[in-house]
Amino acid sequence: MADCEQLQALLDDAIQNRQDLNDPTYCDDFPDPEQCRKNLGAQKQDADRGIQDIKQNMFICSVLIGTWAINADSPDYTGQIVITSYDAQTAELGGIPFDAGRFVAGTNELAILFPGLTYRGILDVTTHPPTLTGTYSRYDPMPEVNGTWTGQKL
Repeated sequence: MADCEQLQALLDDAIQNRQDLNDPTYCDDFPDPEQCRKNLGAQKQDADRGIQDIKQNMFICSVLIGTWAINADSPDYTGQIVITSYDAQTAELGGIPFDAGRFVAGTNELAILFPGLTYRGILDVTTHPPTLTGTYSRYDPMPEVNGTWTGQKL
């Protein structure tokens, strides 16, 4: 897959490729047109799944990308983050002011990493605006501190 900026172009190509499979002459130029026709149903299913995957990733991008207000049970860990990118292939998030992040689409699990601090949570897309809930752990250089947090997209 690709990052969010590339998804629309990928979707356009995938839709065109799927439409091409409906052309009655699609298999005519293949070395074995009969075998191509036999495999056409599977190719169409694969193309349909690919289109759905891209649309799902576009939805994830529309939800994740943006500014989030983070409210923790400690004022030291409350503030804002800006998620600027999501790569569906690597599951990596980019943004500020955090160092790294990951989002797992199948489980809606999110992790955002700062030096010595990790936020872990679950994305809820059924709320408006979308929300995050989870726990944080501070482990370096201070003694370990744990708590809970919520996030709301602004």
